[in-house]
Amino acid sequence: MTQREAIFTMEATPIKYGAGACDDAGWELKRMGVAQAMLVSDRGVIEAGITERVRAAIEVESIEVELFDRVRVEPTDESMQEAADFALDGGFDGFVGVGGGSCLDTAKVADLVATHPAAIMDYVNHPVGGGRKPPSPLKPLLAIPTTARPFHSRDRPASPDDRPPSGTPTVAIRRSTPTSRGGSPLRSRSRPPTSMPRPSRHCCAR
Repeated sequence: MTQREAIFTMEATPIKYGAGACDDAGWELKRMGVAQAMLVSDRGVIEAGITERVRAAIEVESIEVELFDRVRVEPTDESMQEAADFALDGGFDGFVGVGGGSCLDTAKVADLVATHPAAIMDYVNHPVGGGRKPPSPLKPLLAIPTTARPFHSRDRPASPDDRPPSGTPTVAIRRSTPTSRGGSPLRSRSRPPTSMPRPSRHCCAR
């Protein structure tokens, strides 16, 4: 008789959720010992005023913040490398991603390469990349999603959009997941009512 595995482990990023949760961004970073943070966002989220609100919440805790606003929608390895180079040059000790999946993935990869410098493709899974794993935990990363899907996939690996026929390459490393995550229902205030009903885990992003 074939024996099936009956034991599994489930790990999840801590989630802080509620109206105004993103205003605790500075407190969370200070709690994690961050003094200089790289803030990763895109032009759409910046123009909506969300990124500036998070930045102000960080600076009120006397934490230095530098904004990287060149996130590419569906990031490629080149766009992620640009963010990683920015992170290496800045010498940051913490990271914040604000936006959709592209922003959060870019922040994850910037953190990974800044903590353990190497070419991004070295960390991409086999057979596309080298499948390298970091030797120790990464620097703190606070993820603040502005859409439902990134909240739903908060612990998934980062994915460049250079897709070979065999599938999407991913940076499949457990340590690349966020240290903490915050979500506020106010981020979805402008969504039409018909878009609100979703499975329970998606509702966490409201």
